[in-house]
Amino acid sequence: MTDVAREAGVSVATVSLVMNDKPDVARETRERVLECAQRMGYRPNLLARATRTRISNLIMILVPTIESPAFPRLVHHIEMRAALARYQVLLCSSRGPDGDRCITSLQDRSIDGCIVIGDSRIGGDVGIESSARAVQALLERGVPFVFVGDEQNMEAFAARMRVASELKDRLLHTIEVDRIKATHAATRHLLRTGHRRIGFAGEAPAGYNEGQVPLERKLDGYRRALLEASVEIDPLLISKEGHDYHAGVLAVEHFLTLPEPPTGVICTGDTVAFGVVRGAIARGLRVPEELSVIGYDDLPAAAFYNPPLSSISVPVSDIAEESFRRLLRLMDGEVVQPNVATFDTQLVIRESTA
Repeated sequence: MTDVAREAGVSVATVSLVMNDKPDVARETRERVLECAQRMGYRPNLLARATRTRISNLIMILVPTIESPAFPRLVHHIEMRAALARYQVLLCSSRGPDGDRCITSLQDRSIDGCIVIGDSRIGGDVGIESSARAVQALLERGVPFVFVGDEQNMEAFAARMRVASELKDRLLHTIEVDRIKATHAATRHLLRTGHRRIGFAGEAPAGYNEGQVPLERKLDGYRRALLEASVEIDPLLISKEGHDYHAGVLAVEHFLTLPEPPTGVICTGDTVAFGVVRGAIARGLRVPEELSVIGYDDLPAAAFYNPPLSSISVPVSDIAEESFRRLLRLMDGEVVQPNVATFDTQLVIRESTA
């Protein structure tokens, strides 16, 4: 930085202001510093930031947590595609102890774009103001956000961050899965094979509240299939115990206290389904002869479980491809329409259903 300052005939502080894209520098001085920095090969990523072009080759992926097996799978596929394009990935968990600082720190980083996976509630009650300022600054710099989740989550994010409608339409995009269709198909499969008492084991995340979009959409598909088959919806057959294996065990224990336990269970995650299967076997039930179980995500372990788990397969590789491809186009300044892309799932039947 000292060499650039000497060559441009300015102070080191002025070079720092230019490299960090601060406004308090005259245009002629800024251009002279940038020309010297470019000619001397000084830190091209910061030069790119100062000239508002995309050369930093750094993107951020924000996830709610890395504890759920579904999120690391998606991150892995995005990272592979980013590597092919010579991009580095910065991973941050929004529900960690420093979740609010993840987004505010981006003001000091030369990132080109951000992929938000799941219900990443950026800016908690304490950090909402600083997070909003950071997001607004990023969008004003032209940094795009691609949400892998639901359009409602993106809209809620835009509202919380007070994003202007023009910036939202141009720089906030969503890649979503049709969760209603997914659980509708799974429930309908059980109905067609003779089941009438069908339980729902919901993958409720920590801090769950009614209206949490992904879970409620899955529940919608389940309810619609029952209504279409003229099967009464029994609230006692809906369990929302948590998002891990133990939640599945608790769901089974609850179901078995009912006068008429279910003969089939739709689970909103494979981890919950694994717990349902283990809990059922521990209570003396045979799977699938006495209890059919369908999971969601089709994790690699599902095919090797005992019994192999029927599951709703999510096209993770295709979603990763589209999310990064779309982010890349937005970072190149393209106007991409529409700003929502929807993927379908596939029901994979194995030996946990009969």
